[in-house]
Amino acid sequence: MAHGTRSHPMSDKDRDDSPKMRSPATIAIGLMTPPILLIVFLVWGFTTETWFFMQATNLLWMDTEWAPNYSEEAFHEIREGDSAASVRDRLGAPLYRRIFSSTSWRTYESEGTAYQVSHSDWTVIQIKGPNKAGVKIGDKSSELFDRFGPLDAIDEKHDHEAWYYSRSPTSTDYWFRAIGFDVATKTVTETTAEYWWD
Repeated sequence: MAHGTRSHPMSDKDRDDSPKMRSPATIAIGLMTPPILLIVFLVWGFTTETWFFMQATNLLWMDTEWAPNYSEEAFHEIREGDSAASVRDRLGAPLYRRIFSSTSWRTYESEGTAYQVSHSDWTVIQIKGPNKAGVKIGDKSSELFDRFGPLDAIDEKHDHEAWYYSRSPTSTDYWFRAIGFDVATKTVTETTAEYWWD
């Protein structure tokens, strides 16, 4: 008759049910991984500005309203010199439009000075007259106002139009997309793709 060994169930005092301790390094990695992944995601997203990322941020905190037929891919295909008609064919109608002046002539009659200011950075780009005021190319319009006070005349020509394909209904953070046109030629002069923080 063969004899075998009999196994005995483990007693409660033999069983080790104590929780396993994690090393400090493991805990640190676990705590640091989520914020690092979030930072990587945000850096990648704001660098590439993919449509997926833009929509994801719109769900999380951005508040962007797009024109009905807007396409991010089509927007980035717009080039300087494209006609307004071709832009409308590709992107549809904008949410709204504005016409404004890209430059203006400003005159100080007492100083015999007239100067042209660029509205992109509000600096002097051209000067006419005796220029007794000593205005220089590149001077800031605000600095000239501080020196000489109110202007005697301002002559603006509405020569620039902007089409806006996005906006924030609640005036908060949003993805800004706009296209600028020359009013006379009705062709694209610039495109602007930015994210606006408010």
